[in-house]
Amino acid sequence: MVVAGGQKWLRAGWSTGFATLSDRALESLEPVLTGWTGVEEVGLFDGAEHPPAPDARRWSITNLSPVTAAAFVAALDLVERYTVAAIEAAIAVRIAELTEVVEACGGRVLSPADPARRAGILSFTLPDHDPSLVAKALHAEGVTATVRTDSLRLSPHASTPPEAAERVATALLSLGS
Repeated sequence: MVVAGGQKWLRAGWSTGFATLSDRALESLEPVLTGWTGVEEVGLFDGAEHPPAPDARRWSITNLSPVTAAAFVAALDLVERYTVAAIEAAIAVRIAELTEVVEACGGRVLSPADPARRAGILSFTLPDHDPSLVAKALHAEGVTATVRTDSLRLSPHASTPPEAAERVATALLSLGS
């Protein structure tokens, strides 16, 4: 069974994703919940509970949204056009640039040094600075960070422009030491 959501790295938005099950998985797994499209006689509205469909349809909960389906297709199109390897490489470049800036401004990187283990996320702290105030300075420079109680997270993507590192540097330097 493979399940993938599209809301994060694919940037397809919420309510996007897919699941695929092997024949073996279909034979041995049962959904805990099914919807009106996952039953026998989908079009029969008689107030009775209908048994789940005998095939993969039993995993269906409702009809797909054409809007979210289109967003998911567009996101997958981009991955297919540019390739996973090229996207990974572009993210690695942005992460390296941001790491250099954070460290040069006195920040401490919390993310693993091994790029294969950090998932394109740069988690860091700026000692003696409240993360929410650091986030406010970043926001003033057009950079959105996820704020944790003790740290911040930057999640660049392949489309993040090179000037993002300059914006982060400006924001962090504005806080002084």
